[in-house]
Amino acid sequence: MTTLLRSMTRKRKTISNNTTLKNKYTNLQYLGSGSYGSVYEIKGTRVALKEHRISAPDSDDLCEKWSHEFNIQQNVFRSCNAECKRLGVSITKPYVFSYGKRDDAGHMISLPTATAASSCFYTMERVPGLRRAPRCVIQKLYKFIKPTIRIAATTIPPYLQLGTLQSITGHVSLDMVNGTHVVLFPNDSYTYCLVEGVALELMKAMVLSFFVIVDKGFIPRDIEYVFNGECDNAYVKIIDFNEVKTFEERRGGRLGYHLEEDVAHVYIDLCGIRSLRDKNPQTPYDAPTPQWKFLPSPLVSPSAFFQCMDAVLAYEFSKCEADVVIRHILSYTEHRIRPALERASGIQWIPTKPHFSDRYVEFDRQLQIYFISGLCTTADKRRIPVDSTLLTDYESSLNYLQELLAPSTVAEGEWEFPLVSG
Repeated sequence: MTTLLRSMTRKRKTISNNTTLKNKYTNLQYLGSGSYGSVYEIKGTRVALKEHRISAPDSDDLCEKWSHEFNIQQNVFRSCNAECKRLGVSITKPYVFSYGKRDDAGHMISLPTATAASSCFYTMERVPGLRRAPRCVIQKLYKFIKPTIRIAATTIPPYLQLGTLQSITGHVSLDMVNGTHVVLFPNDSYTYCLVEGVALELMKAMVLSFFVIVDKGFIPRDIEYVFNGECDNAYVKIIDFNEVKTFEERRGGRLGYHLEEDVAHVYIDLCGIRSLRDKNPQTPYDAPTPQWKFLPSPLVSPSAFFQCMDAVLAYEFSKCEADVVIRHILSYTEHRIRPALERASGIQWIPTKPHFSDRYVEFDRQLQIYFISGLCTTADKRRIPVDSTLLTDYESSLNYLQELLAPSTVAEGEWEFPLVSG
C-alpha cells in the first residue's frame, strides 16, 4: 500500500472516552438495523451505539451471549489493529458495553446490570459516511476511485465490494477503482476484470487483513469492509463482528474440525461465489452469504486473485497453512464452474500455457477452458461458425472470439448462465 498511503497525514481528532460513559443518551441518530439489532450515531461525536433489544424478561436473551460481539471485537482490535493499519486497513474500536432501557421520552439510559434492562448496547468508533464529508476525505476517496465515478453521499460509509463488477448504489464495486480494466463478454456472467496499480494494492491490503485476523486466532465470518472516511492513512475499515469467533469456538469440541477448510469457506462467502445450495462443510449451520462480495474472487478478477494469494504466501502466516486454504478456495470454484464446463464438453480447445497463475496450473487450465468455452458456446447459440485453427493461446483465442461475436444482436432470453442458479 506504499503508493496509496503516501499522503493523508493530517492528525485525527481524538475522541474522549467520556463521550461513551454517559448515563443517558438523548441525541441518537438512527443509522441502520439487522439481525444484530440497531445502530445509532451519537450526534455531535465520532461515536456509534449498537443496541440489541431483549425480547422478553424471562427469555434466554439477556445479552450474556450477545455481549460476545463486543468482547470479540475488543480482542480483534487489540490483537490485529496495529498490524492491519500498516497495510492500510483499520478495525473499528469498541469502547464500552452496557445494559440499557428507554425512559418515557425514548432516550437510552445506561444501567450497570441486566436487572430492569430492556436492551444491551455498546459504544464504538463511528465510521462516517460521505454526507457532509470534509475535503480531505473526498480527496482520499478519489485517490483510488475513477474520476468519472460519483458515490452517493449517505450517512453510512460506502461498502468496498471488490469481488463484483455489479455496482450497488452508494457502494464501490471493482470496476469503479483506478487500475481496473473490464474484459467484456457477450454473456456478462463471464465478464472479468484486469487489475493493477491502486486497485491491486487495495485488494492485497484487504486480503492480507483477512489473513492477519486468522493468524491471530479468529475466524472473520461475515465481517464487512467499508471506506474509512477519516483523514488518515487507512483507506479501509472493518466493521461488524457479530459472527466472528475464535478457532476454539468454531471447532466446538469436534475432533474432525479442519481449520483450513473453514477459513477457505469463510473467504468464499466474503468474495461472493457461494451458491445458496452449498454449505460450509465445517459449519453447515452457517447461512450462505453470496451478497457480501468484498474480497477478490478467482472468477471476477482471476489474475489479481492469484497476485493477492502470492502476497499471502510471502507474508508467512503461521496459525494456518495458507496454501491449503487457497487450494480449498480453488476446489470450490471448480465445483461452481463445472456445470458450464460440462455443457461445453464438445468444444475441443486445450490451453497451451498458463495464463492466470504459474503456481496453480491445473486450476489455471480449467479457468482458461471455462472462459474460452463460454465464448464458443455463445457463438454456437448464435449459429456463428468458429475457425478452430485460430484457437491457439488464450489471449489470441479470446481476442478472436470477442471480435467474432461483437457485431451480433442477441434475442432476449438467449443467454446461457455459467453458474448453478441460486
